[in-house]
Amino acid sequence: MELCTRKCSFYPSLNLLIYQKKRGVILSAVKSMETIQDTLLTKKVPGERATSITTASFVLSVSKQTASNLIEMQDISSTKSGSFQLPNDVTFYQNVTTKNNQMNGVIDIQVTDIPVNPFSSNFDESEVVTSGIMGLKLKTNEDEITGGH
Repeated sequence: MELCTRKCSFYPSLNLLIYQKKRGVILSAVKSMETIQDTLLTKKVPGERATSITTASFVLSVSKQTASNLIEMQDISSTKSGSFQLPNDVTFYQNVTTKNNQMNGVIDIQVTDIPVNPFSSNFDESEVVTSGIMGLKLKTNEDEITGGH
């Protein structure tokens, strides 16, 4: 019996199993990328040029910035897929960098860019997404900054 690598009408449960395995591998790879970024950030100094790892499959970029430098940046770009526009609000950055009575004013920036969407081989072909994916994490004191601040 040949393993079904495409959508097989005779083995729908096999298709689901293959999809779940692929998704698990992809999520593991994304977690590994985050670990690499966290490791690179441990040696970064605020204001230092970003460190990037560029391959044919992805781009990872990390940097540390002071809150005031981040306001001046306005946006964070990637070489492959696009950019993120940052809030231009001094109060926002002051609030997130004073959490737990610590005012170090340093924000870690992590950008992940995967130009070919690894989730595009979706189990349900009607929901296939063909664009790449890009992620941005802003962190302070090991806490992720979310829009709720």
